[in-house]
Amino acid sequence: MKSLIFLLLSLSAMLLKGVSADAFETKNYLFTGDITWASKYMIDGFNVGGDKPVFQLAAKTDHLPTGLSLMLWTSIQADRKNKQYDEQDVFLMYSRDLLKEKRYALNLHGYYDYWIFPNTEPTRDDFGRITSTVKEHGDKFQLGFSMPRLFPLFDSYLVPTYNAYYMFYWERDRKDLDRSGTSHQFQLEYFRPIRIFIPGANYQYAGGKLGTHYYDGAFDVKAGITHSTASFDTGVYALNSIFIASLNYQWTYEEQVNESDEFWTTFSYVKKY
Repeated sequence: MKSLIFLLLSLSAMLLKGVSADAFETKNYLFTGDITWASKYMIDGFNVGGDKPVFQLAAKTDHLPTGLSLMLWTSIQADRKNKQYDEQDVFLMYSRDLLKEKRYALNLHGYYDYWIFPNTEPTRDDFGRITSTVKEHGDKFQLGFSMPRLFPLFDSYLVPTYNAYYMFYWERDRKDLDRSGTSHQFQLEYFRPIRIFIPGANYQYAGGKLGTHYYDGAFDVKAGITHSTASFDTGVYALNSIFIASLNYQWTYEEQVNESDEFWTTFSYVKKY
């Protein structure tokens, strides 16, 4: 899948003059491209590939009238000696807003994700002979909801979100290695516009997220609260694009998920067409 993303995410687009944030929100876009650099790849509490930087690329259709969209996503290890941790994903996503202008407005969302590590190293026996070339791959389902207008705060909103995930076993061809199960995420997020201080920008914002995760069977992790994460994000709308930077921290409570706390940074370039 990462090969497909390479093709779809060619950055030959011309940068047009800046537009306001409202234009991004109200104009009907067909496609969104995203290039992210991350100092390490953290997902579901796990550190994938160690403390090595990654490039993460995404190509996504905007929501169709049905609320469905398709996204191709890839994580590519910058150190090619670490390429066995490259990942490719195909997402089918759904989003629907209910009671948009009401205090109890509700966003329902979910996705199906098929993922594969295309460069998985073959399994060898004690004599070095290859016994399996099966790639690590699996399926992931997510369902959740958020309430984007429930808690007004300083001209913006504190948004509570709940997400439930169901992950299938790592190697679908090995029934004896079944590691499927569920995990749950509880999150609060808050973002608001800030005064423009970057020349040429049309809109700037800042905010953050705070979340806690509970595992219940997924990846053989002992049931319980496994980790919490916090992020500070800031974004700039300029040159008809969005530039986003984040600082992230994870407190880890369960060694089966990760052996230590983690700190990482990301920088993203987002372009809509």
